[in-house]
Amino acid sequence: GQEKVAYSTKDYLTAENTLQSAASALSARTSGGVRATSIQSAIQQQDTEMRQRFGGQLSDEQRIALHRILGSSDLSCVVGLAGSGKSTLLKTANAAWAQQGVNVHGAALAGKAAEELRSASGIASRTLASIEASWENGYNPIAAGDVLVVDEAGMLGTRQLARVTAKLHSIGAK
Repeated sequence: GQEKVAYSTKDYLTAENTLQSAASALSARTSGGVRATSIQSAIQQQDTEMRQRFGGQLSDEQRIALHRILGSSDLSCVVGLAGSGKSTLLKTANAAWAQQGVNVHGAALAGKAAEELRSASGIASRTLASIEASWENGYNPIAAGDVLVVDEAGMLGTRQLARVTAKLHSIGAK
């Protein structure tokens, strides 16, 4: 067979390697996670609210995802189609983190997306550019033990995602 040739820049390859390294380190690092009682309490609260509103409850998939993102790994991802309940899942996770006393920050690429994340999940949110500007100016809005929820992370460029991931790893945030 013919060999495929790929071209890149040193800068981009460095960003890819930084992202891979930081994501692997975050994924391997554990912070204890949220207590099972806090998770169960948040799930019961959400189920009660959903039953009262429309007779529903969290799906099995949402429950599995909740246990995953509230678990001990410092990196977790949720993938789901529009309307699949990601916002409700994040609202429930936010309640569980709050019961544990964890500071949760939300971020998105665009201001409108950050506002939608805040209104749907209750997670105080801003743009990633704003968070990065804070870091560049010597202000650290995210501390060790905090959680950063990045909405639509797949929309981020590799270089920005590498910077944010590496910074969260160095801070000790999830």
